[in-house]
Amino acid sequence: MPLEISNLEAAFGKALENVYQDVSSFNVADPNANLTIGLTGQTVDTLKQWGVGVDVPAVVGNLRIVGMVATVVFGVLFVWTLIKMNRYLAERAAKLKSQLRPPAAAEGPYDARWKEVKEHLGSFRDAEWKFAVIEADRMVESVLEQGGFTGENMGEKLKGIGQNQLASINELWSAHKLRNLIAHDPDYHVQQRDAREAVGNFEKALRELGALS
Repeated sequence: MPLEISNLEAAFGKALENVYQDVSSFNVADPNANLTIGLTGQTVDTLKQWGVGVDVPAVVGNLRIVGMVATVVFGVLFVWTLIKMNRYLAERAAKLKSQLRPPAAAEGPYDARWKEVKEHLGSFRDAEWKFAVIEADRMVESVLEQGGFTGENMGEKLKGIGQNQLASINELWSAHKLRNLIAHDPDYHVQQRDAREAVGNFEKALRELGALS
């Protein structure tokens, strides 16, 4: 006969009543009692009488499949949650680090020019080394003018500076002399080590004057 909703509800109601009776009769005081509670033969027979077929092995197999799928799903969700949490913590750590890190010193007006000088000094051509020395000398002269040191040229400005005013004045004189050799003698061949030493002396003076960051 066709299975109606009312018949199905009645069948499951009777089945649940039988399960309740099975549980009620379970002897929990007996430590050797079987702890597996399932559908008894009476419960299965009741369902069959009402037209409901019960395939217990199939039900158990389906439950196992559902359990495995649920385990995989929850496992994936757990891993995904860990990944999101790690990313969140990493972002927070980076943000906190950026907040605690002191701001970098801003570049002054001479920093870019000085980088260019150092680039020329790193070349393999003596013409580049000569340019580096001459440009460094120009930078120092410009800084001295801004500092109020008077003189028509670099040499005169240096003559008016005492060591009590500029501790690196002697090194600056040595670097300026090399600049004069390069500027006044086009055939003068400068050694890279001499150019490096002169540029280093110019840099020392520029930092002492506060021109470089």
